[in-house]
Amino acid sequence: IDYFTANSRVCFEFKRNVHLVTHPEQACKWSFQYETVIGHGRVAELTDPQAKSAALNQIMRQYAGPASKFPADALDATRVWRIAIDTVTGKRLLEEAG
Repeated sequence: IDYFTANSRVCFEFKRNVHLVTHPEQACKWSFQYETVIGHGRVAELTDPQAKSAALNQIMRQYAGPASKFPADALDATRVWRIAIDTVTGKRLLEEAG
């Protein structure tokens, strides 16, 4: 949090489908398969209870379905951050080792 308040610029990364690809005879020919997204932006804390609730509902919708209301004391005790994305790039490597 100290870093965020000192400099709001951030970098984030997501990976999926990461797999080691081995070669049966030569270790120097081993590789990885992967998909990755890297982005840059600015992070800011959400302090408005309605904005925090909306953001938490987005997270809940992703993992557990829509949530009902969050209790006020729970919102007060929870810190929520938003990243305004400036740039995003992606890369995929799905080659076989060889």
